[in-house]
Amino acid sequence: MINVLELRPLRTDMYITKSKSLQLLGRNYFRISEAVIRYPDDVHDRLWAPGFLEDEWAPFNTTINITSSSYDLAQSVMANAITPLDPKKSLNITLNISSDTTESPTTEFYLYMHFAELQTLKANETRKFNILIDGKPIFDNPYSPKFLTADSLQDPRPQQCDEGSCNFELAKMWDSNLPPLINAIEGFTEIDFSLLETNGADGMSF
Repeated sequence: MINVLELRPLRTDMYITKSKSLQLLGRNYFRISEAVIRYPDDVHDRLWAPGFLEDEWAPFNTTINITSSSYDLAQSVMANAITPLDPKKSLNITLNISSDTTESPTTEFYLYMHFAELQTLKANETRKFNILIDGKPIFDNPYSPKFLTADSLQDPRPQQCDEGSCNFELAKMWDSNLPPLINAIEGFTEIDFSLLETNGADGMSF
């Protein structure tokens, strides 16, 4: 039996692939917390789990409101971020793609990365970094987060980890005097529906 069923549709400009459907691998925000963020903070009822913080990361946050993006990200997600503890180093996050036994070590996946600059930068300060997976850049140009504005980047190509685990790196540019940061990240695989679950004629009206 079922008592209540709620549907929260996503806009068509949010999670886009060339074909197929997406299956969630993981969805994390970065804060020293055990709280899972969901509806009503997230209007689409996405569940954001606090990411495990490494010793070499420095978490920080703001109480100032963050302007949302087309992904309708919650304030409680985007008001938190991490940078490397050593401002001269890159920020490295291990992506475990095959931790779930249903996923192959060679499974292709998509990343959705969410950023917001939480600090007021001085006139001589810049925060600029490249985004790489296993040392290979995802984008052609370096990236700078927008001040108090949520900004989301979608990996334009599916990625693959040779051994089911790879290194997601935010590498500080030579002309940047502030370390890289990230607020939240999502990973998805594509579902291949090779067989139809129902017969198309079942939905025909008489």
